[in-house]
Amino acid sequence: CCLGACYAMGEGVQVDHAQALRWTRAAAEQGDAAGQSYLGVYFQAGMGGQEDHAQAVRWYRAAAEQGLAGAQYALASLLAHPMGVLTHTESHPEAMRWCRAAVDQGHHAAFALHARLLLVLPHAGADEAREAAELLCRAHELDA
Repeated sequence: CCLGACYAMGEGVQVDHAQALRWTRAAAEQGDAAGQSYLGVYFQAGMGGQEDHAQAVRWYRAAAEQGLAGAQYALASLLAHPMGVLTHTESHPEAMRWCRAAVDQGHHAAFALHARLLLVLPHAGADEAREAAELLCRAHELDA
């Protein structure tokens, strides 16, 4: 995956998104969690081609299943914002599960996303509001 990152960022070589995608895909297909997560980024952003959210979800999920907190957060975020807007959808429970996994690993941005996911539940009440507030307080403590 490192070679793919070098091509993506122009470190020691000229920026070449086709080569970045080639080398990152090779790492991802060999089971490298970072490569899988980076491949998710490429597909989500459409680097080197068109956006493909289904492929982004596929590769983020592969990295998330290996315990990569950043991939868990990215997967949760993509599942929670299928059209760019936070909504309660069929994928909401999976988004909640991956977001919780990222929170459990201390992924900073996951705290706020998890709080927002709690508040858009169809029957969100005082318990969800309290848990959301606790998550936001924990995130604030991480900033301190």
